[in-house]
Amino acid sequence: MTNKVYIICGGTIVHVAPHLDLSAQAKGSVGLNIYDNLRIIEDAVDHDRNVEFVLVPTAMAFYQCYNYIEDDYWALLKSAGLNKLETYTHMKTLIDHLTNLEDTKGIILPAAICDYEPRIIKTIDDSKRILKSIVESNPGKKAKRLETSKGNISLEIKPTEKLVHKIRRRRKDIFLVSFKTLTGKSVEDNYKVGLRSLKDNKSNLVFINDIHNMYNMIMTPEEYMYSFERRDSAIVQLSEMIWDRMNLTYHRTVVKGKKRANIRKLAQEGHIPHNFVTVLDHLISSGAYATQEFIDDSKEGSEKFRQLSVGHFGCKVTGKKGYHRISSVRSSNHKEVLVKGAVKILSEDNNLITVSGGKPSVGEHTQKSIYDELGDNVDSIVHFHCPMKEGSKVNIVSQKPYQCGTDECALNTQKGMREMEDGIYAVHLEGHGPNIAFSKGIDPDKIMNFINENWDLSKKEDGIENAYRVMGIKKGEL
Repeated sequence: MTNKVYIICGGTIVHVAPHLDLSAQAKGSVGLNIYDNLRIIEDAVDHDRNVEFVLVPTAMAFYQCYNYIEDDYWALLKSAGLNKLETYTHMKTLIDHLTNLEDTKGIILPAAICDYEPRIIKTIDDSKRILKSIVESNPGKKAKRLETSKGNISLEIKPTEKLVHKIRRRRKDIFLVSFKTLTGKSVEDNYKVGLRSLKDNKSNLVFINDIHNMYNMIMTPEEYMYSFERRDSAIVQLSEMIWDRMNLTYHRTVVKGKKRANIRKLAQEGHIPHNFVTVLDHLISSGAYATQEFIDDSKEGSEKFRQLSVGHFGCKVTGKKGYHRISSVRSSNHKEVLVKGAVKILSEDNNLITVSGGKPSVGEHTQKSIYDELGDNVDSIVHFHCPMKEGSKVNIVSQKPYQCGTDECALNTQKGMREMEDGIYAVHLEGHGPNIAFSKGIDPDKIMNFINENWDLSKKEDGIENAYRVMGIKKGEL
């Protein structure tokens, strides 16, 4: 079976009346450029990935993409029950269809999907600003024709359902690239919007285009953004990252119990290294695991807003029946771990991880890879998203081709590890942060001094300062 990556581009419309539409304008140039770049990369490599890229333009982008239309485009529309791709409803039908196709490997979505649909058409008494009459209670192509001779009308619109929001909620195996257009806010604000878009949609990458400030960013799950002043450079880089990241190896986690490990109790009983707890306490109090607020759509009220940290940590466990390691909890506030507990790692067999207490941080597999490589030389690992200080001698490796939590990221991290001091190993993942592994026999003050000398725990490795350098302006000028 050949896997398919669908690049859907162009604008869409929503019918208001037989002769009137709302539209989100796009001619498909971004999608076409991504398609071209991916085909160039594919032709340049010397191995077959068994993947086919399919360009899927909407009616608005059809003539821009005409020379690239192949039979598989028409076959796809037909299999989805469509004869054209023009409206928001058509797009919804197509995306529902793609998530049901077994061979869908990826969806790249630079399409402009109309964010609003008509709710009601009415007339307003301008003097009193009150409803005068209902013109049409069921707008759409089948509604009655609007008559300009009757003067002003008021169109009430409501947001459409976010189609990109449900793709990876239905199919976590689909590689998703979503797009966000922004208009002239600060780099910091754009970063927050891009990050929220990435988390809300569970995207693998988000391409952010600020059409007023004229710069582009690529947001990654590592919460680092790569910034570009030129659109063509950004699209080339995005295409390369899509190619590198869409075939990475992920792991399935099975949660078999609810009970978590009490870190302080384990240390008091001698089952885990005391220096691990001391170092973890230091990182938490120094801001290395600072939180950001995200919305959880599955919750209501105050629980809807969650404070989450990035990074991961864990250590080996000795003398406890049933589990041999502990790890941080995925999608949690790491500052609460010493109170709420850590995940118990029960077993790991090839691509299957069995745990208790919730899913571990995605970097847990990186921890295992480091333990496998360094053996009895290390007992604990910490990873946080903080920038390296100038003059540090810690080895740096690129994170750009890898998504955190994959085999490839784990191998990249493990290979980059160097012993920096007796019993302390480290590597810095560029655009991500350090992994630091250490032996249980090392004085915790020595470990904390090493960390403080090499990383600024008060800052986040987020790419914001680099964005200002790319734009050639000073921080805060926007």
